[in-house]
Amino acid sequence: MAGMDIYTPIRINDRAEEAARLERERIRQGQEHEYKIPLAVDRARMPVKERETKEQREEEEGKLREAEELEIRHVLRKAQMQK
Repeated sequence: MAGMDIYTPIRINDRAEEAARLERERIRQGQEHEYKIPLAVDRARMPVKERETKEQREEEEGKLREAEELEIRHVLRKAQMQK
């Protein structure tokens, strides 16, 4: 009987520690899952964002070329008028 008196509390403690360990692992996995979801969304959006950025850059470059061409035409007209 004395052996059972010693073993039972140890067994109860081991079960409590195992339950606490499992709970910590469950929480850790939940946190990892919550962390990975936004990363996956960001990765999915990346090609779209890259395409939008490229299109925006091309549009800005086109506007800049147009402005430069207008400036050149203006300078040429001004030079022709001064002749």
